[in-house]
Amino acid sequence: EWQYTDDYGPLQAETGTDTGPIRYRPTLRYAFLKQFVNLTPAGLAVASESDRPEVLVTAFSGRPAGAGEKSGRILTIHIANLGPGRTATLTGLPETIKNLKVFQSDETAFNRAVPAPVLRDGTVSLNLPPFSLTSLTDGDLSP
Repeated sequence: EWQYTDDYGPLQAETGTDTGPIRYRPTLRYAFLKQFVNLTPAGLAVASESDRPEVLVTAFSGRPAGAGEKSGRILTIHIANLGPGRTATLTGLPETIKNLKVFQSDETAFNRAVPAPVLRDGTVSLNLPPFSLTSLTDGDLSP
């Protein structure tokens, strides 16, 4: 329930005019939730870790929501950067992954697709904007 309190909610009220309705706009919290939920396949959490306390990493492997048993498994990795912008290097990715789609949310844009990084020998490097969520997936998903 804490995720949806007034001081940390997914929507922010914009004061309307005396005669107009109050409008709501999505917050960065909304973008993070949307990106995380829409890109995470149903399945298993995968062991993942970060060597930086301000960078949190979670990974999931499974089938996309609504996919049948015969569909292939996909991998999605979420990286929360809780500090200044930095370059991150991910290692240990399966050799079977040849391409990744990358999406980022930060104060400047929500759920934007960014150019795919070069993937070589199970390793990829990418830029993490300050205070952002970056998601990489080898599935045909979008936030």
